[in-house]
Amino acid sequence: MNAILQTFFRIFGGAILCFFAFIPAWVGIHLVPSLIDPAERQIVSLLVALAVCIALMYFLGLLAYRAFTGRGRKSDGGLLPPWAMMAFVFTFGIFALAIVGFGLYNGDMRAIRGGVGYLVSAIAAFGIIRWRQIKGRG
Repeated sequence: MNAILQTFFRIFGGAILCFFAFIPAWVGIHLVPSLIDPAERQIVSLLVALAVCIALMYFLGLLAYRAFTGRGRKSDGGLLPPWAMMAFVFTFGIFALAIVGFGLYNGDMRAIRGGVGYLVSAIAAFGIIRWRQIKGRG
C-alpha cells in the first residue's frame, strides 16, 4: 500500500510541476513575437524576461522529470538539496493558503478544495523531507 501511495504522490507531484513549467513556457512563447517586432524598443527587458522564463521552465521540467522517474540526486536520492526542497515546499504551501483565502473570499468551493489539496500535498512533502533529514542524521 505504501508503494502505491508513493507512486501516486510522485505522479501527482510531477503533474503539478509540469503544469507550473507550462506557465513560463507559455509566457516565453508569447514574448518571441515582441522580440521580432522592429518597432519594439525594450529588447533588453524582453531578453531578460525570456531568459527567466527559460530558466524557470528548465528548473520545473527537471523537477517534474525527477518526480516522475523517482531518480533524484546521486548523493541522497532527493529531487533537490534539502534546503532547496524546504524552500520550494514552503512557497508551494503559501500559494496553497492564498488559493484557500481567495476561495473563501469569493465563496468558491472548488478553489477551497483545490487549495486544501495542495496544502495537504505540501504538508506531506514537508514531512517526507523532515523524515529524510532525521533518517540521514541517525
